[in-house]
Amino acid sequence: MDQQSKPFISVLLPVYNGAATIGTALDSLVAQDYPADRYEVIVVNDGSTDDTARVVAERQDLRYIELPRNMGISPALNAGLDAARGEILVIFNDDCLAAPDYLSELVLGYQRVDKPLGIGGVIVKRAADKVKGATANYVEAISVGNPTVDESGLDFLPPVVRRFYVYLKINYTSRKDGQQDQYPEVVEMYGANSSFLISELRQIGGWDTSMSAPAVGGIEDRDVCFRLRKRFPDRHFYSASPAHIILDQDINDSAVSFKSHMLRQYRRGPFNYAFHVKHGLVPPLFPFPPLILCTLLAYSVAVAVLQPVLLFFLPLLLVLLPQVCYGWWIKRAIVARRSVYLLFPYFQWVEETMVLVGLLRGYLRFGRMARAAETIAKESADQPSEVDVI
Repeated sequence: MDQQSKPFISVLLPVYNGAATIGTALDSLVAQDYPADRYEVIVVNDGSTDDTARVVAERQDLRYIELPRNMGISPALNAGLDAARGEILVIFNDDCLAAPDYLSELVLGYQRVDKPLGIGGVIVKRAADKVKGATANYVEAISVGNPTVDESGLDFLPPVVRRFYVYLKINYTSRKDGQQDQYPEVVEMYGANSSFLISELRQIGGWDTSMSAPAVGGIEDRDVCFRLRKRFPDRHFYSASPAHIILDQDINDSAVSFKSHMLRQYRRGPFNYAFHVKHGLVPPLFPFPPLILCTLLAYSVAVAVLQPVLLFFLPLLLVLLPQVCYGWWIKRAIVARRSVYLLFPYFQWVEETMVLVGLLRGYLRFGRMARAAETIAKESADQPSEVDVI
């Protein structure tokens, strides 16, 4: 493919108070091996109160959009989508770095897969000499996204049983290390790990502003993927294994902080609940957090009444239960030869617990389903849209 026939790419970087990191992120985007005249970088400043505007103003190699105040990720993404001139929209974060061939590998993905609707990269280790905590490893391990699962022939099963089957199938077939398929089909993509065809994004109206909130983050990425799949049922999302996003390993970065990563799942609860209400879906009901909790409570009560000395084995039960329930991490630890994966049953247990508690918070906030739908629609209509484009 000659240079001028390559698709024009719009790289969209929404940012809120990212002065400390956005410079290096932009450096990595400018240094791409993709032809410089075949892509643009659009920065959307979502009402930052730090020096983000000054840092960006020092650069001449991008387009700049400034929102009047912190409005949330969806309005920022929509502002960038409206301004984009490309065929493909690549979403990026200010706390990440793009490998030099990131854009080239994404474009190759669009050329090699069947009926692409969007393609995501994968998050990888920044460098061998950088400190990398267990949470960063966990984020990396789950960054590919959920693979698609064939549910044909399962209609005879009760919905709850079918959902549990799909849950197990997704986890046991999800793979990153040593995966054979360079472009596995996935259900959805997340955040800076995504790219979409702009024409299709515009047909569905971009991102839903009711699915995100300023300074918190929501479920807007899952919502836009769901609506794209619904609007274009014969098209697919893929993960491009050769397209690498390098996660910044600053220990203070929320992307690699255990507390921030887990609390994010809780804080997104109302938006996660709103997403399911909006589309008439049943919220996720992860089986293992309540199972583990009930088992621990039952064991504690039983041994306290029958044989108190057996309470000594309660910590052992606490250690073993997540390993048994989330056994796919043992499988992946063996296949990938990475012992850190043995910690991830506990990470996934905490993460799923936070999701469930967050959903409960969303239910309590919105109340009944019908009233929730009305509230969500009103909040979406109230979002302002004015921007300044430079």
